[in-house]
Amino acid sequence: MKVTNIWAGKDIVVSQSIDKASGKMTNLNWKQLFDNDIHPMHIEHNVACNTASKPGATDKSMNELIERCGTDEKAL
Repeated sequence: MKVTNIWAGKDIVVSQSIDKASGKMTNLNWKQLFDNDIHPMHIEHNVACNTASKPGATDKSMNELIERCGTDEKAL
C-alpha cells in the first residue's frame, strides 16, 4: 500500500516514482509537495498519534511517506 493522494485543504498527488539504481521509492521535496502550506511536523504528529501498536499496511505507508519527504521519522 502506498500514499497516492493527500487532502490538506486541496488534493495533493504523491509521486510514485521508483529510483532505478536503488529500486526504492524516490524522495519527495516537502516544500514542492505542500507549497509551504503545511509544516512537516504537522504530518509527523498526525502519523505518530494514529499509529497502531501493531502497524498495518496503512501505518507503514504513512511512515514511508514522511520518510520519503525527509522528515524526522525516527521521532515516530
